[in-house]
Amino acid sequence: MADQNTTDSTSAIFIKLQHFLLGLYVWEFIISLDFDWKVLTRKHAFRWPLFFYFAGRYFMLIALIGIIVSVDPPRTLSCRNLVTFNELAASASLGLACINLAIRTIAVWHNKWITWLIVLLILGHWSLVLQSGLVITSWTPTSGCVIVETKNMILAATSLYAMGFDFIVLCLLAYKLAFTHDLGTNALGRLSRRLISEGILYFVVSFICNSIASLLMIMVSSDAVVGVIFHIPACVASTIASSRVVRRLSTFNTETEKVYSGNVRNTPLFVGGTLSSRGNVPVDQVTDVRIEMGKFSPSGGETNHGARRHAAEVLEVDEKLAADDMV
Repeated sequence: MADQNTTDSTSAIFIKLQHFLLGLYVWEFIISLDFDWKVLTRKHAFRWPLFFYFAGRYFMLIALIGIIVSVDPPRTLSCRNLVTFNELAASASLGLACINLAIRTIAVWHNKWITWLIVLLILGHWSLVLQSGLVITSWTPTSGCVIVETKNMILAATSLYAMGFDFIVLCLLAYKLAFTHDLGTNALGRLSRRLISEGILYFVVSFICNSIASLLMIMVSSDAVVGVIFHIPACVASTIASSRVVRRLSTFNTETEKVYSGNVRNTPLFVGGTLSSRGNVPVDQVTDVRIEMGKFSPSGGETNHGARRHAAEVLEVDEKLAADDMV
């Protein structure tokens, strides 16, 4: 009787937690829906890495809705199929969250050995993800679909693998961007800095959530419901953090174009002996150009030249990183 009361209490906690997670994720989904709309209406270019972003984002939403349906169904359902799909969709969103940072690391390195290493790590992770749907369920009129048995150790291994995978990918990314770019310059571009900072933020969130979930799943491996209780929040947190990283990186090109195009248009020109602030003057209208060299100080010229050179180096670094449509 005590075991039955414990099971009922755990199931009640699980149901309340899933409602909370759905509300949290729907709120996050709605406030970021403008980015999806821009891609759909082609105001923002669709690049192939965004496929993983959209897949993970919508898999997580569908999984949470499916979980709510399974615990509060309007009628009798095929519990096994629904719960299996929910678990697979939630675990897939965790796997796709890891891929979002991994494919950008591949683009930064441009090295076949690093590419093969990351691909093998992805395949290893997904070998665990695809096993996470092995659950046994039963139907009850009061609680809907109840999980009778699940592979808690597989769920824990999936979360632990995600932690290790993210750590390896982040170390490779940080090493390449911070230590092995052109040592002849001090230019670490805006995209490089953003990749590192956003990658660290995602890793911290993912590491904390997955470590807590893994530890608790291992400690209470005999309880089928507890494993799912801690696995789903870790998937939700990782998906939200990863999606935010992708959206912030995807705004990089627009911001860069505004910065550099603004600088070009406001560059003063000597046209017809007159100083003009319009940088878009056609070449055929330039009839006379006179520059008196004596009016330029050597120190000022060197300073301006150095500033222009540094800006060009920063832009070159960023363009190399954006060359593979990773942002």
